[in-house]
Amino acid sequence: MPIIRVDADHPNELVDPSAYSHQINFVVKYDGAGELTPKDNVQTIDFKRTVTASPITGKRSSKMASTPLLSNQIKNHLAMWLFLSCLDTMPTRR
Repeated sequence: MPIIRVDADHPNELVDPSAYSHQINFVVKYDGAGELTPKDNVQTIDFKRTVTASPITGKRSSKMASTPLLSNQIKNHLAMWLFLSCLDTMPTRR
């Protein structure tokens, strides 16, 4: 049976996009400074990979390895990094 590679650049209508693409939004909300309160800081990470599937059924193949989406641990580290990068934009009291 033939196998095709599917990803964001080469989608297939039979394969659910969540199999090869995932987006995380990270929002830092500020309050307490009245009119000087900064707007929300929103950052987005797009995780993408390539999966293999049957072009006939769309069923993902286990015969060929798919590239992994980042693990939860790596996602948590990235979320923490984004949070810490937001700290540079926070107003400070003097």
